[in-house]
Amino acid sequence: MPELSIRSFGSFEVTLGGQPVSYLGYDKVCALLAYLAVEGDRGHRREVLATQLWPEQPAEVARHSLRRVIGGGSRLLADRNSVRIHPRAGAFVDVVAMRGCLARTRSHPHADLESCPVCIPALQRAADLYRGDFLEGLLLGDCAEFETWAVTVREGRRSAALDQ
Repeated sequence: MPELSIRSFGSFEVTLGGQPVSYLGYDKVCALLAYLAVEGDRGHRREVLATQLWPEQPAEVARHSLRRVIGGGSRLLADRNSVRIHPRAGAFVDVVAMRGCLARTRSHPHADLESCPVCIPALQRAADLYRGDFLEGLLLGDCAEFETWAVTVREGRRSAALDQ
């Protein structure tokens, strides 16, 4: 399976095997993919995703909208109850990679972070990954729950980038 790359710092970008994916459709598809990528450690209940992204629709219509977006994508692992990015999709997610770089520097025993030959490259990698605010320009004004989540991630990652 070619590598799936999801970059959500700055403008949202998806590549598959190094080629840009341009057929994502509309902002809610990008929002769903970003959410599944960043929160990829587990499956997410379909009804929660549907109401998070289509809160203005009746529950059954929202679930149908979610089914239509999910489709038969081989990069997603979906069953009757939950959806997640397939663990074997080979996905690179910039937010997750940054989180890993910073976690390594916090757990590495060093006398001085600024001169640690192990941590400096990890900090540089984290800085390189941060191309701008999380999901910059992706606004879902009618999805308060999604927007709250996005703002929380945005502020947390911005703070983490500035603290280093």
